[in-house]
Amino acid sequence: NEFDGRAHVFVRVCPNRKPVAAVTTTSEDSLSIRHNGENKDYNFDGVFPEDSSQLQIFERIGPPLVRGFLSGINGTILAYGQTGSGK
Repeated sequence: NEFDGRAHVFVRVCPNRKPVAAVTTTSEDSLSIRHNGENKDYNFDGVFPEDSSQLQIFERIGPPLVRGFLSGINGTILAYGQTGSGK
């Protein structure tokens, strides 16, 4: 699955030490967040569950990005999250 030139968004679900909301991975590209008794569903280009390894994430995102870069297409990986959260 090659990237098609648009921005892609992937999410990695990390264990929550102080649960404020319950996050459930509902498929390979969506998750549900339960907060204050209400569920909200979100869709992404990919969702990595808590047990995903760094290697699994790289194997899904890295090669297409590098192939595009070698073909002259700009690519960026932006990792956002709390320090020590597994970015």
